[in-house]
Amino acid sequence: MEDPQRLIDCYLLTGRLRSDEAAALRDWLKSDPNHVRHFVFESYVNRGIHEILMSERIHARECKPSAMDSLFHAIAEKRQMMEPLSSEREDLRAHRGESDDSTLRVLLKHAESPDERIRIVEDYAQQQLEVFLSEQEQYRRWPHRCQWSGPYWWWHWRQAAARVETLFRTACKMVVATAFLLFFGLVLWAGVRYILNHRVVATLGESQMAQWDVPPQKLELRRGQLFLEEGWAQIKFVSGAEVILQAPCALDLRSSRRVFLESGLLTARIVSPKAQGFTVQTPNSQVVDLGTEFGVLARQGKDSEVHVFDGQVRLEPVYQDKHKGRSRELVEGRSARIDQKGTLTEGALQEDLFYRSLPSTESIGIPGKRLDLADILGGGNGFGRGQMNCSIDPLTGRYSAYGRQKYYKKGTGRYVPVAENAFIDGVFIPNGGQGAGVVISSQGHIFQGCPKTNGAANGEIQNTHRTIHVNLDEMNYRPRLGNRIFDTAGHPHIYMQANVGMTFDLDAIRSRLTDNRIRRFVAECGVCTEIPKDDEKVDFWVLVDGQVQFSCQDATKADGATKISVPLREQDRFLTLAITEGTDGSWLDLGLFVELALELGPNREKPE
Repeated sequence: MEDPQRLIDCYLLTGRLRSDEAAALRDWLKSDPNHVRHFVFESYVNRGIHEILMSERIHARECKPSAMDSLFHAIAEKRQMMEPLSSEREDLRAHRGESDDSTLRVLLKHAESPDERIRIVEDYAQQQLEVFLSEQEQYRRWPHRCQWSGPYWWWHWRQAAARVETLFRTACKMVVATAFLLFFGLVLWAGVRYILNHRVVATLGESQMAQWDVPPQKLELRRGQLFLEEGWAQIKFVSGAEVILQAPCALDLRSSRRVFLESGLLTARIVSPKAQGFTVQTPNSQVVDLGTEFGVLARQGKDSEVHVFDGQVRLEPVYQDKHKGRSRELVEGRSARIDQKGTLTEGALQEDLFYRSLPSTESIGIPGKRLDLADILGGGNGFGRGQMNCSIDPLTGRYSAYGRQKYYKKGTGRYVPVAENAFIDGVFIPNGGQGAGVVISSQGHIFQGCPKTNGAANGEIQNTHRTIHVNLDEMNYRPRLGNRIFDTAGHPHIYMQANVGMTFDLDAIRSRLTDNRIRRFVAECGVCTEIPKDDEKVDFWVLVDGQVQFSCQDATKADGATKISVPLREQDRFLTLAITEGTDGSWLDLGLFVELALELGPNREKPE
């Protein structure tokens, strides 16, 4: 059983007990009359202390208190909350016809004998016990009703208000603490973000004809996006990786060990063991270096490719920002293509797609700006990877040693594919006088309006670097138009001597472009200035899908260079260049297409 004294104190101070506590106190009182006397004595003492404190409180208001008075006043203030409760009890007793403590004192004072005093105290104790038992029985039967009704209802409301006030203060403290922690967390997060965003992750190395959307202000590069519009650029990461970008290229620098290639081409090479694990992400793949050199190609909204030059990489397909399937390791000499759904297809290495070092010579072919068709004739990709002094036999469509073919070639009227170059569809010897149309593509496009010729060609189609071999062991002429000589990679040419034609496959060229479209064909044409005859006449033709888009007929060397600009649409498939003999017949009809190129433009708007 709980301590009876604690239960008595709790009842006298608060006026209520829990049901189990009330039952325990009731059983204790019934068990022994002495217990009842003790209960009455405690009630009397409690009442007496309360009256003393209240009298001291009144005295403190009427006169200046002493030190002891101040102490009693403080105690009275603490017990002030019990004053209304005691008054309510007295009202309740008065209502029930009960005698209060003052009446008890009067009776005791006028008692004539000790036995009478004992009887008076016992009667008073019995009354107190009955009141207590009645209150507890009512509380037991209707606890909720008793709690909020009767003479003590306002006391419970006061307790509830005190609890609400306590909860409100606690909530305010928690809100303040939460706000402080949130503010501290935001400051910490902003500081970490600032450090990460302003930490140098790489440096800008050498570049070749590079043009940036937003040029870097410093060589030190921090986290953020880069967009290379034209040319090539080298980036050296602090982790020990080196990357060569080929325009157009959208790259996001995320750390010294991770980049995101949205579109374009890059070549990554690991120069320090610390850089092992360098990662290149694309919209549909993730390439992790395992100590190697590799190239990555990402086409905007299309597939991605990975080509391994040396060592090996771990490739993980990605679909809708989630890793799809198990990772796969690619070794040297292998490649893989990942489509938009994350499907992986392995293949052989195509090294000519990438630049493992910056180009050392200047070329008119600049990634993101223009594509050199003379370089394509030399087996290149249009950006300086081809060879000079290459020639194609218009009769067979085969590459042959420079200047070693038969000079005079009688045509057969057939269109001949060029199997050794994926970007050149085929070659032909035009003759419109044969009655049948002149076929100028593998899809059967016809050269309508082709003039009548002798049906023969002199020499080959070539991109001769320095001299033009008109005939073996006879004459060598430099590729000159007026005062300009076109004998370098920066000023290239294609030489044709009537009657010949060559067709480029624009779709094949587009397939190698990452984020560019072909806008137009530009060039200059004219009769070589160094031929001995001044009145030699030559016809120049440019056709798109069999339709003549440009012609210059009976041109002589006195006319100099004529500019060509032909717009090209996305649906245009074949671009044909041809030279035919003029009205004077063919003897030394040596024509030049110089600085011939395909101008490029972006497929999309520049990233903001």
